[in-house]
Amino acid sequence: MDIGVGGLLTTLSKMALINGGVGFNIDLSRVPTDECGIDPTVLAFSETNARYVVEVRNKDIDKATSILTDLGVPFSVIGSSGGDYVVVRWGGGRELMTLKLNDLKTAYNSLWGGAL
Repeated sequence: MDIGVGGLLTTLSKMALINGGVGFNIDLSRVPTDECGIDPTVLAFSETNARYVVEVRNKDIDKATSILTDLGVPFSVIGSSGGDYVVVRWGGGRELMTLKLNDLKTAYNSLWGGAL
């Protein structure tokens, strides 16, 4: 899914809800960026054309990373999907946010009327 309106966290949240309610656990410090010292908030919510989030099954990670490497496509594995929570970290350990997936769904539906 492209990282458009609302940035990375909005894109990941939409993916979590579209996929039938699957949480995620990511580390924003692993997101590729050319900028030094970028603020986590900017990284999380900046709208960026020509960047995408690709969800790959665990068993296919090696194949996917090999293909992207062979093609010279910059990428990073920033986390995993699964569970009932949305967890956002910085630098591996510093937790920025934890949210129950049901709370995310309620907030999204109250703002957008349930339209994904």
